[in-house]
Amino acid sequence: MTSLRLTALCFLNTSVAASLLLAACNSSHEQPETKDTIVKVSEARDPYIQTDLLSLVADTAEVPADLPSSEHLFGKFFNDRAEFFIIESPSNTLYQSGIHSITLFHLDGRLQQTKYVVEENIESKLLQHLGPCKIIPLDSISKVVAASQKIVTSEKGELVLNPLLTHYELKWIDEDKLIRYRVRRDQTKETFTYIESSKNYEQEMKEIERAAIF
Repeated sequence: MTSLRLTALCFLNTSVAASLLLAACNSSHEQPETKDTIVKVSEARDPYIQTDLLSLVADTAEVPADLPSSEHLFGKFFNDRAEFFIIESPSNTLYQSGIHSITLFHLDGRLQQTKYVVEENIESKLLQHLGPCKIIPLDSISKVVAASQKIVTSEKGELVLNPLLTHYELKWIDEDKLIRYRVRRDQTKETFTYIESSKNYEQEMKEIERAAIF
């Protein structure tokens, strides 16, 4: 019986070794095809979005002929009057920062809001470029900090927000659009979101929702 078990064990080890050798040979033959696939996936996840497709369109302007590629369409809502597009990992930059994603909000065919999730904190560049803004604390910790400490200081010629703020929004009102920049920090990560909206975006969205219901 012992001899039989040893014979079976030797057979299994030999079979496993042969299988591993065969798998290694197949893997070496298939390597070029795997490299080609990786390149194609990388190209597909690294699009560049034309600047004119990222510019807000006034509700009095003509409906643009061009829209983002349908492959980026997230969905259509409210009798197809609202269309949302999401572009992951575009090669575009915003204030010299890389971008995790761009979300485009189209109402009746016109781009009315853009949302960028950026890789770096660009608040100093925004303050320098856009000037004074309204600072809105969005959680209890930030509200306490805003009520008891300086929110903005100057370091090496740059405006810097109090690092104890954990969730807040910077807000600028332009002639024809609203700009918001949100920062959210917790123990594991930081999220930076830049949003541009037409001044009538919220009102138009509510009207579209109401029309779809009734």
